[in-house]
Amino acid sequence: MTDDHEMTTDNSSIKSNDTTNDMTSVTTSTTTANKTKKRNRSGSVTPPPNQNATSNAISQTVTTLATTPQSKLSLPALQSVLNTYNSSSKSISINAQKNFIKNLSTAVTNATTKILNDDPTYVHLSTKDSAPQLSFNHDKLTVKGAVSGYRMVRGTHGVSNGNWYYEVMIVQPPKVSEVVKALPQNVRLSAALREGLRVGMMKEREQMRSEMLLQRQQQLRQYQLMQQKKKQEQQKQQQKNASSTSSTAAIEKNTEKAKHKPNSGEEGQKKKRKKGDLTHTTTNTNTSSATGTTTSTSNQSSSSSSQKTQHSVGGHLRIGWSMRTGELQAPVGYDQWSYAYRDISGSRIHNSQREDKWGGESFGPGDIIGFAISLVDESNNNDDGGGGGADAANGNHGGGGGANASSSTTNTNTKSSKAMQPRPTNHIRFFKNGEAQGQIIISRGVRTGGAAFDNIEKGTYYPAISPYMGGVARMNFGPHFVYPPRGLPSGMKVKPLSEVCSSPPSAEEVLEMFKKEKIFGKKVDDTVVKALYDAVQVEARMRYDCFQTQFDTHVEEVRATRIEKGLSTSDLPQPHKVEESDDEMEVEDGDNDTASGGS
Repeated sequence: MTDDHEMTTDNSSIKSNDTTNDMTSVTTSTTTANKTKKRNRSGSVTPPPNQNATSNAISQTVTTLATTPQSKLSLPALQSVLNTYNSSSKSISINAQKNFIKNLSTAVTNATTKILNDDPTYVHLSTKDSAPQLSFNHDKLTVKGAVSGYRMVRGTHGVSNGNWYYEVMIVQPPKVSEVVKALPQNVRLSAALREGLRVGMMKEREQMRSEMLLQRQQQLRQYQLMQQKKKQEQQKQQQKNASSTSSTAAIEKNTEKAKHKPNSGEEGQKKKRKKGDLTHTTTNTNTSSATGTTTSTSNQSSSSSSQKTQHSVGGHLRIGWSMRTGELQAPVGYDQWSYAYRDISGSRIHNSQREDKWGGESFGPGDIIGFAISLVDESNNNDDGGGGGADAANGNHGGGGGANASSSTTNTNTKSSKAMQPRPTNHIRFFKNGEAQGQIIISRGVRTGGAAFDNIEKGTYYPAISPYMGGVARMNFGPHFVYPPRGLPSGMKVKPLSEVCSSPPSAEEVLEMFKKEKIFGKKVDDTVVKALYDAVQVEARMRYDCFQTQFDTHVEEVRATRIEKGLSTSDLPQPHKVEESDDEMEVEDGDNDTASGGS
């Protein structure tokens, strides 16, 4: 009994010791957990140091991109992606943060593609500053009008001082039948417009019939020519066969005649020569008649193609310059904030006041229309005319002044020429295929006049165009033009509007500027820093490539149009040639070395 009692007491003591050890371990674990997991006032658990540092680095990057000027760091896609992360960073987990950092470059690529499709990195037509009825192509340089009247769109960049220029290519408008098909149901049209549509449809049908008849006539003439050629070939073949069979008999007869008549051989040769001349003249007349028919048909076809007229009641355009306050649901020139050049009669329009006989010519498909604006910089309005002056435009910015007599005479000559030149004003000029419109005056070698609108109000002007019922046009903001403007006033030199928007910096330059901001601290993980650097380079490279691709396309379009119009292309840059990289060259050299060593 005693032994059993002692055993039970010992077991109970062992159990009590185990329970006390378990309790102490639990208490120590809870205290350590409480120490590691400090709760804030909101009750949420504070993230680990690495996650906190990553969030701080991302928020600091967003702040830097928002405060840095766009001329240095323009990365809207990266900024929007990081802003989306910041809005949900408080409730994001560690794994979600790692996935975000891992897929950052892909997200920036997708966002950049969408941004560049809507807003490329060069001067273009703004879809945000446009009437919704208009449609644009992928590069935002070609606009097509709706069927509901004139609607306006402005460019993305404007000018407030200096002399600027851009040109527009007029594209063939749609047919009347296409315009009628595009009209919505139950549309209300005026009686004049309905009559115009009806007459246009009739003329188009007549033109189609005449074209079909002309094609049939050309096919018939070609068939006749083919038959004539076949007959001539058959006749030549028959003559060859006949001459080959009778050649032996003719030779024997000639030899017999030559024996009896010594001069008969010469007479026979003369007769043969006469016959050959006759056959030659007949073949020449036949071929000349055939070629005459072909040239006449080609001339008729070319004349018919040149006489092809556009019977569309729509497809009209009004193009010019407009301020931001100009009405978009109206044509250019509708209010006091815009100035237009009209395709019909070459009219100039401002504030809904049209003037037909001012010196402008009408234009249509295939023409290149130019638009220049001169805005005087009043802050730099010196004796030479400031920003719109003659010397500033020609690159003479003053300074220098040598002691030579020649320099003094040139200075006096320039001063006298300046005195003869009128003081520059804010004005707008129009051009058709490079030729200045309006009344140009040349007096004592000084060219003046030709302004479509003079003394216009000071402000910021944007290129503007308003198509009517399917009118189509393609913008060219430079730097190269099909028809550089001719007939400018003496001392005036214009800049292409493309210079307002400079080329984006390269990916390497943007990364260097980004590193100089010194955003990241020592606690930020290297993988996070590398992911952000890669995202910066991805967007910067895409923006740079967008600009360069458009520049190459622009040069080739100008080159092709000049060649089509018979103009010189010597001033255009040559297309880029794909050069072999250094790595490829090294590999080739290595292959050559191994080959030579093996031999």
